[in-house]
Amino acid sequence: PPQESQLGLGFWNLNNGLRSRLLTVATAPVAFNPQPGLLADVASVGAGVVQIRDFPSGTLHTTLTNCTTTCTALGLSTDGTLAAMRYDTNVAVVNWSQRTNLFTLSLDRADALPLSFLPDGSGLAVADGSQIKLFSLPDGRLLLTFAGHDSSAVVTSLSASTDSKFVASLDNLGQLLVWSVTTDEVVHNQSSVTSALFSPNGVELGLTVSGGDVQFERISDWTTVDRLEAVNRGVIRSLAFSPDGRYLAAAMVGKD
Repeated sequence: PPQESQLGLGFWNLNNGLRSRLLTVATAPVAFNPQPGLLADVASVGAGVVQIRDFPSGTLHTTLTNCTTTCTALGLSTDGTLAAMRYDTNVAVVNWSQRTNLFTLSLDRADALPLSFLPDGSGLAVADGSQIKLFSLPDGRLLLTFAGHDSSAVVTSLSASTDSKFVASLDNLGQLLVWSVTTDEVVHNQSSVTSALFSPNGVELGLTVSGGDVQFERISDWTTVDRLEAVNRGVIRSLAFSPDGRYLAAAMVGKD
């Protein structure tokens, strides 16, 4: 997977742990889409220039200049045709393969960064402070505003289910809410959560709780079906599944 570095973007082969490639570009943030083999990165620190590259060759497909200030978040659609770029209180959405600017969203706050394409390509969820706004694709029409989080909170992560029916949103107070993209009804909520991500199999939601354990909730009835014991008692801040769902990576801070 790609990893951020002051020198550039490095790729590691997870079978042998060896670095297979290093691109000498600044990368903060980065978006990676392994199925179509695409990578989006920022051309230089503090700049709004975004590059779309082939993976794993690193060949540059195109350069996007929609961000007028520092790009703070990137996203690629499941099919790889669309890119979403966040800068200040704006989100630019483009069809990079057709060189078409679809729309630019104007939000209220710049302190919440997450954005997430729905896997079926029908919408884009964007955090705006304590709220999440869902926009239709490709026209950018506002479908709904989810306001279930505490007004003092800031949304820190978003994950859409593989069937595009639900979004899991997590805030900086540790509140996890799973809600319907059609009705904005909350179907599951949990506190003291540090990270959450829908699994590729479409059956479970993986989440971490205080203490570092990873537990898997079955989406059909929200019962815990499995738990991975923490390797230490730190806090897991990020989860990532491999595309086939066989492996789970966790980024942790805390004591060994």
